[in-house]
Amino acid sequence: MIQLRCTQKILKNWQINSDQLADVKGNLSPLGNWYAHIFTLDRRKAVIFVNEKTLTSFIVYGVKKGDPAKLTRAFLIGVAQVLLLLGITKDKVAQILTHYQEIEFTKTASRSVLGVVNDLIKHYQKNVKLRGGLKYSDIDEIIYLTNTLPQRTINRQKTIDYLHALIEEHF
Repeated sequence: MIQLRCTQKILKNWQINSDQLADVKGNLSPLGNWYAHIFTLDRRKAVIFVNEKTLTSFIVYGVKKGDPAKLTRAFLIGVAQVLLLLGITKDKVAQILTHYQEIEFTKTASRSVLGVVNDLIKHYQKNVKLRGGLKYSDIDEIIYLTNTLPQRTINRQKTIDYLHALIEEHF
């Protein structure tokens, strides 16, 4: 089981009421929980998902608001795709996803992770703008490059290296 820690914007856009929220718990899976936030990317709504342990991130755009099940599906597909994109084998991705069979929605719990989320949003927006917009952008390339950035909160390690080390340790 994992928890998807949602900002107020996500909770409002996907109509997730306070009675649908679980209490914030510690890490329930080896990779930890994820954060979700909605933002504007080239005049379109996009959702960024960031892993709280490894700071691995990916974005999804074109997700319709209103149904939490759609958000959950987009998240699960995105996790599998980003792990494969970052060089994790299909077998290990399948093992990781066994921890994602149950997903709880919670409020955010860490200001430092939210700070990273905001920095990553700026990075995604800048890279899409530099390429001339979404129409001319290779989103997979931008996601990959973003996950090769060193992150101060994980001792200046590259996100991809930290992710691979954590997966080797647990899977």
